[in-house]
Amino acid sequence: SNAQLFDVTYACRMGNRGPGSKDGSTFAGKGFIHLTGRWEYKQISIAWNNDSDNNQKMEFHGKDIDLLTTNLDIAIKASLYYWSRKDINKYVQGNVSSENIQQIS
Repeated sequence: SNAQLFDVTYACRMGNRGPGSKDGSTFAGKGFIHLTGRWEYKQISIAWNNDSDNNQKMEFHGKDIDLLTTNLDIAIKASLYYWSRKDINKYVQGNVSSENIQQIS
């Protein structure tokens, strides 16, 4: 199955644990930016929880992962945290080149 393929392919990288953990399929691309890897989901949780505008703590690398695909407001906000953390604006200001598009993706 695809889940098993992801579990093996993405095992022991991007913060994922071994194939038996099912991290590869659990932390496959989700949300508007297609966050991938347990580590990236944890970084979004940290950014969310450090923002004083949020009154609810989130654990996207755990119990709140489904909200990235079921709650539009949360999915957009999580994508914006990623965008900001990766400073993606520097790639989209001015002329958008093939190189910049590659950096963004």
